[in-house]
Amino acid sequence: MTNASESPLERRLREIETERTAVPFDYDELERVALERLPSASASYVAATAGTGETGRANRREFDRWRIVPRVLRDVSDRSLGVDLFEKTLRSPLLLAPIGGQTKYHEDGELASVRAATELGVPFALSTASSYSIEDVAETDDSNLLFQLYCTSDFDTTVNLLERAERAGYDGILLTVDFQVPRWSPETLSRTNDQLYASSLANLSADSPANSVSDTTADPLARDESLSWEDLSALTEATTLPIYLKGITHPEDARLAVEHGMDGVVVSNHGGRQVDGSIAAITALPHVADAVGADVPVLFDSGVRGGADAFKAIALGADAVFLGRPYLYGLTIAGQRGVYEVVHNVLAELDSVVGLSGYDSIANVDRSAIVDGSSIGSMGFD
Repeated sequence: MTNASESPLERRLREIETERTAVPFDYDELERVALERLPSASASYVAATAGTGETGRANRREFDRWRIVPRVLRDVSDRSLGVDLFEKTLRSPLLLAPIGGQTKYHEDGELASVRAATELGVPFALSTASSYSIEDVAETDDSNLLFQLYCTSDFDTTVNLLERAERAGYDGILLTVDFQVPRWSPETLSRTNDQLYASSLANLSADSPANSVSDTTADPLARDESLSWEDLSALTEATTLPIYLKGITHPEDARLAVEHGMDGVVVSNHGGRQVDGSIAAITALPHVADAVGADVPVLFDSGVRGGADAFKAIALGADAVFLGRPYLYGLTIAGQRGVYEVVHNVLAELDSVVGLSGYDSIANVDRSAIVDGSSIGSMGFD
């Protein structure tokens, strides 16, 4: 039974002492065990990055460049990870990123992931390319749900997806705009292709509500390569839900997003899966945060592996942080229990880092909490 007075760290340590763990604590070991259990096509798809993989490596390398500077002798006995977002107070700044086709990794797919998220009070983002429908997932939990939207070549289908998410009780839309053109990923191309997931797209299947709305001959699975800033107004008019533009790495695009009615932005390079050699998401984060100002929510995605990473992203201007591959690996290994343990481990580490760094609230963490390790000598530490 959960003790409401326990911190995430205290609760997780108690669980570890009394229960057998289902997944490894170490990320590299977690990834290794998960990938070994998967068919080569599924393993390739989840682990793949664009081109030579340089962007994926940069995401991690640039995280490592930032160093936390702990402060001591501060009262951290009563810590809070709570943040205000989506017109509610969340238990923590952690969100589960949208990942499609999750039944390729465990038979319960997104249903297992959202149940684990619900146990921990963590919002779950459902992908357009999910194995279970918008409605099926909402029946499991409609209290902390986001819907990640790809704009298809059929505008009526896109609007129908928006309307279904709103009717089902989702809290917001993540409009993903860094996927208009197919990516070039040699590792993925050598083993599989996107048709691996086309057969399990519940939101766009032949019997889906989305497929009955259009009288065009457009393929509802096709991307809209013509999507532009001028098209956003039609989407904002189609829903009362807040829309966050996902896939932002340039400050000017962040400013344009706000100008065109977006309620927030998600700094992301799609986990390094889209453009080889592009800027690391964590490098772009502070510049995007500065561009939109404190009144516009900035979410962060790409490269987060643990609680210390989440802390760094918050310090650099993120209001909340998405966790992606780690929870999918947990799903692969142990279903709902695996997702629960991976996410709880990240929350426990974040709670530990917040306290050990001298903060009693995640809301007080700012750029003074970290330094650029490559230029530490110029910041008063020499």
